[in-house]
Amino acid sequence: MTAADVESAFFIDVDSTLASHDTSSADRAVRDELLRLFPGKPEAGGMFGRLYSDINSFYLGIREEPGRKLAGIMNSYDVLSSKKADTKQDFMFSRELYLKYISEQCALRLSGSQIMRIAGIYWKAIVESTKLFEDSVRFLQRAKNKFVIAGSDTRIKFSDGKMLYEPEYSSGLRLQRTKAIGLSKFFNDRQIVIADPDVKPSTEFWDKCIKAAGIQRPKTGVVVDDSKTVVRSAMDYGFSGVLIDRKGEYGKAAVAGEVDACIASFDELGGAEYGF
Repeated sequence: MTAADVESAFFIDVDSTLASHDTSSADRAVRDELLRLFPGKPEAGGMFGRLYSDINSFYLGIREEPGRKLAGIMNSYDVLSSKKADTKQDFMFSRELYLKYISEQCALRLSGSQIMRIAGIYWKAIVESTKLFEDSVRFLQRAKNKFVIAGSDTRIKFSDGKMLYEPEYSSGLRLQRTKAIGLSKFFNDRQIVIADPDVKPSTEFWDKCIKAAGIQRPKTGVVVDDSKTVVRSAMDYGFSGVLIDRKGEYGKAAVAGEVDACIASFDELGGAEYGF
């Protein structure tokens, strides 16, 4: 892509790409609420904490056996969906289902309304701890045609003893979270692409990005994400793919030839090459 091309449309991930957050503070908020609900069972809070830590570790290693097993468990729940689709929604990252599963393992009687409230406590703590990286702010100030892509953390409702997935409910909460961390300064609602009901990464999700940006050709789009899987999917679709590797987990040499670019911060993303 050259400066002569149409101005690039940037599709940018949030967590670990534009911003950092402290999951430990959110986990503590969850455990504190459990201890409040079950004051006579301090050991339950400790057990919950260990399982909660394990489950977070498992999903970070989703391609490994524990992660695949966990994905199977989360997707085995009988969740009713209000959407019509040929494929089953992926509930791997639903915090509500995490809470349901772990509470069952710890023999804690949590109602559906309690699970929803505790999930809300978790996400409130995440929002409060989220901070935009300084280089992200500099980039967002200079890039014009930009969009946020939020792709996980499907939200579940509990009603009349049933578990419900409603795309409007889930995407509404995720939109609120995205705006609450300070991104409303740089993006309007139209520029925030939520993966409900389309899973990121998928062809359907990338189609949604194209539509949101109003571009005709994928090659005028640039996806920036901290996941090589997402970046590779974007490239297979036709986008340019930029892997942001803030912690050096991949290494530029290791991914050379697999992605279009690997950067440690947005300061490395050349402006002329991408039309800004």
